Amino acid sequence: MSNVVRWLFVGALASTGLALLSVALSAQESQPSTAASVEHGQQDIYYVWRDGSRLGHGENPYDAILSGNMEENRKYPTYFPLLYVLVAGAHRLGVVGFHDWLRLWRPLVLVSHLGIGVLLLVGCWRSGHPVLGIFAALFWSLNRWTLYVVKVAHVDFPAILFLVASLLIFDTWRRTSFILFGLSLAFKQIAIFATPLYMIWAWRSTRQPSERVGATARAAAWIALVPTLVSLPFLIWNGEAFVRSILFSATRDPDSHVAAISIDAKLGLLGPVGRLPMLLVMSLVFVATARGEIGRYLSVLLILATFVDFNSVFYLQYVAWLVPLVVLASQDRGHRRP
Repeated sequence: MSNVVRWLFVGALASTGLALLSVALSAQESQPSTAASVEHGQQDIYYVWRDGSRLGHGENPYDAILSGNMEENRKYPTYFPLLYVLVAGAHRLGVVGFHDWLRLWRPLVLVSHLGIGVLLLVGCWRSGHPVLGIFAALFWSLNRWTLYVVKVAHVDFPAILFLVASLLIFDTWRRTSFILFGLSLAFKQIAIFATPLYMIWAWRSTRQPSERVGATARAAAWIALVPTLVSLPFLIWNGEAFVRSILFSATRDPDSHVAAISIDAKLGLLGPVGRLPMLLVMSLVFVATARGEIGRYLSVLLILATFVDFNSVFYLQYVAWLVPLVVLASQDRGHRRP
């Protein structure tokens, strides 16, 4: 048996095993019907369903923030509308209960979970690191942070899936890479702070100086395509409510699943000012990327790690975003300034 076939067989076997394990793990999780009966992490997906159901009834879920403020968390819808539109579509098809909708959503979470493992396996294998690929699939699929998201069935996995896919194909299918990154943001905008990295990569990869501005602008347009298309109806419906809901994550009071609080909370900094320490540290990553000091995967890892470690709000599912980037960053070769 040739080496290629051997590694392909091992990878297929590992993926099949992980698929069976994921289904078994998911089957052990309860599917409660109210937010009051679930733990803190599981409430997040309940509120996604609640706001999508409101949309299914013809209500604008973003209107809720108009009766509150931009500091206290009252479970406002803070994602781009794609998720709420999907829930509303299921609602119009007759899936009106949380329990019933969750039975549709969990398989999508598992498919995304397995898809990320397969992408890591294939990505490492195609780069000439088959053993690292098997490690990556196992490391992603079985670590505590990934299993936590499997448990709470939150929306992170589809967003991570499209982010990883975008990074893996950046060198070969540039436009598709931009669109996939935008699709990741449309599900959950955790990686939005990586957007300047895509602009820098577009700029640096354009050899003709006269074409760099246009190439960077086109990259921004392709990234914004999906989020803009799904957001435009809500901007027309009630622009103030939509903008305030999306910006709420940047102004809300600190919150955390654990006792370790962020530096801004330690210093008593609130609102947009409280995000300055995080943005300052991120700016150094942007400079290092522009200077060619770090590779593509490492730069995204550092941006996401800065978000996890410095953001005013910390939830356990955030750590899952770092896991695939840890393995991918190990493939980055040394970078030097041109």
